[in-house]
Amino acid sequence: ARRQPEAARESDAHRVPDRQAQLAVVERLLTAVRAMDSGRSLTDVLSALTSAAAVEAPRVALFVVNGPELRSWKTVGFDSEAVQASLNDQGLLAEVMRRREPVVSAGGDGPAAPAFASLPADRAAIAVPLMVASQAVAVLYAQDAAPGPPDTRASWPEAVQTLGRHASINLAHLTAARA
Repeated sequence: ARRQPEAARESDAHRVPDRQAQLAVVERLLTAVRAMDSGRSLTDVLSALTSAAAVEAPRVALFVVNGPELRSWKTVGFDSEAVQASLNDQGLLAEVMRRREPVVSAGGDGPAAPAFASLPADRAAIAVPLMVASQAVAVLYAQDAAPGPPDTRASWPEAVQTLGRHASINLAHLTAARA
């Protein structure tokens, strides 16, 4: 009978760091959602999105759709002059535009990362379309490939996807309010 409460206390003590890590993720997402919600312009929302995604993944690029091109809007962790993409290229960015839903590429599975990304085979990337009225208006690209050993949380792709989906809602709301 004495061992049961002791075992329960030990089990609870081991769960504390996991719970603290989970709470930190939720708090970061909540802070990012609030920042996007307080945006008064499309630029405010996109800036908040890019900043929040860069907290989750070491390399982030946001592209705005301009006809058959994806125009680089803001990057974190990349040489911004080298970040270029086209919808005519095959790979992750073209696939996300075709599907109009988030696409992940990891461990060699999935569409190829963009040429500017230099994604090693043991790292992952996600592309999330930003949708307004069923139309992709931008694409958020993020990857965990930074120099050195991986230092990102396992949940980073889901966090980036959540941020992208919320940004889409804010963009649609601001666009409708202006119309």
